[in-house]
Amino acid sequence: LQEAVYWAIGNNVDIISTSFGFYNVTPGDGTGFFQDLVQDARAAGVLWITAAGNNREQHWGGIYNDPDNLGSHYFNGTSSINFFGPGDGSAYGIPAGYPIEIRMRWDDWTDVTQDYDLLLYRYRTDGIWVQAASSYNDQNGGVGQRPTESIFFTTTAETSAYGFMIMRRDSTRNVNFEVFTPTVPHL
Repeated sequence: LQEAVYWAIGNNVDIISTSFGFYNVTPGDGTGFFQDLVQDARAAGVLWITAAGNNREQHWGGIYNDPDNLGSHYFNGTSSINFFGPGDGSAYGIPAGYPIEIRMRWDDWTDVTQDYDLLLYRYRTDGIWVQAASSYNDQNGGVGQRPTESIFFTTTAETSAYGFMIMRRDSTRNVNFEVFTPTVPHL
């Protein structure tokens, strides 16, 4: 991308139009490597246009909320599992062999000391949610750490509902999360 941008600048391109997304690479607040490329292009007189909203239906964002202080975030104040569905209270039935990707980041990019984990759950036919996958990266201030968790999972069981959970491992404040699920179906 960097080579393409500098080629465009060097060849007097007037407009750069992009329609892609990067997950868990930057804070998502207009700072970082990608933003620096955009600023270089703008300084050279290039108009940079980026698509917005392509992943809106595969996104959740919000402040950590743990009303019972048991360590798990409550979505909409009622459930610790945010299941994939159309938003009307029903869940998608996701068949076996389907790839699920979940990317989570939060606002702790300076010190990286707020430690949260990401878990994927499957709803069994007997009415119980069981853990299917997890991401437990350390965020304790160590070198090179990022406030991110990611899950890449291929479903193996019968068609079932799936959802994710956010768990507090070790933190001193309620952070703001951005969660993207780019492979979740729109069934």
